[in-house]
Amino acid sequence: MSYGWDGNEVRTWKKLHPSEKFFGLGEKGGGLDKRGRELTLWNSDTPGYTDSSDPLYQSIPFYIGLRDSIAYGVFFNNSYKSKFNFGAGQQRYSSFPPKTARWIISSSTAPQSAKSFNASPI
Repeated sequence: MSYGWDGNEVRTWKKLHPSEKFFGLGEKGGGLDKRGRELTLWNSDTPGYTDSSDPLYQSIPFYIGLRDSIAYGVFFNNSYKSKFNFGAGQQRYSSFPPKTARWIISSSTAPQSAKSFNASPI
């Protein structure tokens, strides 16, 4: 991972694997796989939303990454407005805010990542 400036924000970048997929972050319009999108975590009342609307009502600072047969979960201990880029505008890197404590949960399947997150004493 690397850190750097993105406009007025400091961001963390992680290189994307060609088959990597991302799921989670709470209630969001669009498909389940968030690859190719930039999403905002900020609870918002957005009546009449569409598939591309973001943010929406419920933000959960947890996502699951799936790469080939490897699954991992990432939890961010953060209630601030944050942006997550899962390859939007380019397909080489994902980025997220670096100023937050985060936990990486490694497992062999996505359900195991979610179960480990729910069982973690955070």
